[in-house]
Amino acid sequence: MADQINDEIDLIALLKSLLKKKKLILKITLIGGLIGLIVGLLTPKTYTSSVTFILQQSDGKQLNSSLGGLASLAGINLNSGSNSSIAPVIYPEILKSYPFKKSLISKEVFVDGESLTYKEYNLNKPIGVLSFIKKYTIGLPSLIIKSLKSTDVQIAPLNNTIETLSDEDFEIYKNLDDIINISINDKDGNIDLSVTESSPELSAQLTQFATKILQDKIIELQIEKTKESYLFIEAQYNLKKEEFNKAQDSLAFFKEQNLNINSAFVENTLDRLQSHYNLTNSVYTELAKQLEQAKIEVNKNTPIFTVIDPVSVPKEKAGPKKALIIVIYTFLFFVLAVGYILLLDPIKSILKEINP
Repeated sequence: MADQINDEIDLIALLKSLLKKKKLILKITLIGGLIGLIVGLLTPKTYTSSVTFILQQSDGKQLNSSLGGLASLAGINLNSGSNSSIAPVIYPEILKSYPFKKSLISKEVFVDGESLTYKEYNLNKPIGVLSFIKKYTIGLPSLIIKSLKSTDVQIAPLNNTIETLSDEDFEIYKNLDDIINISINDKDGNIDLSVTESSPELSAQLTQFATKILQDKIIELQIEKTKESYLFIEAQYNLKKEEFNKAQDSLAFFKEQNLNINSAFVENTLDRLQSHYNLTNSVYTELAKQLEQAKIEVNKNTPIFTVIDPVSVPKEKAGPKKALIIVIYTFLFFVLAVGYILLLDPIKSILKEINP
């Protein structure tokens, strides 16, 4: 009971100390609200454009046994789920990949009547007030460190297959992770992709480019194995076609040169040429059939994307939400003011004990 009374007394004492400093709390809170208002006014406007589409899955049928047997000669296994669809969980990883970003920043966009690549736009766009302040306050140490680094260090060239990034590209790539978002509705299968940028036209253009690059990559991954078998059969078909043409020419030339000659040697040679021609023709005809079937398989397994909500230029800005920013800063400074007042007396007491 005594502990409860002491707790109530302590709580009342805390409230009294806060009420004594209510003007200070009010001032600090108002300062927070004012800072929030300034931040809201200086934060650049952003616009979000989006697209919604669904992926039509293939029927899942595999290539026939004759194609599989032929392709197996080259070590291609066509019976290991070649038509399996790419899991939607892979889509965000595609958006984060360097090839995707490299392709996107090389696209030409139209900004203020000027045509330039998205990379050039990022390198030439003006820095906002808040970004400038952040760069030369919080980011000042990193700028100093970069300036002190030696630029004469020779770096051994990497293998051509290894991707190397400049500092400029790296910063643009990081920015893409922030402005591109994708969400997948597992229930309905809808795929929503959105891009947020400083211009409504730019956000719509980037959404369209990003969607096309993503869809092309999904198609590439999904038909990869089927396309391998098609390319193998096509190569065998071209070789056999050349061999067939030579056999056909050899048979025709021999017949033309021996029209009036009747001998066992000529008949024997003619039979051999005719047999070689018939065999080559049979294999060539079979490969032609399989090549056409392989084309059908590639087309059948190519995903079809159906757009539900197409890309459009946004009319309303997505940010900044000025009211929310003001509320957050006001509440934050109110908490800081209360914390300062509540901790001020205990800190003074501790300091007096340390330095009586």
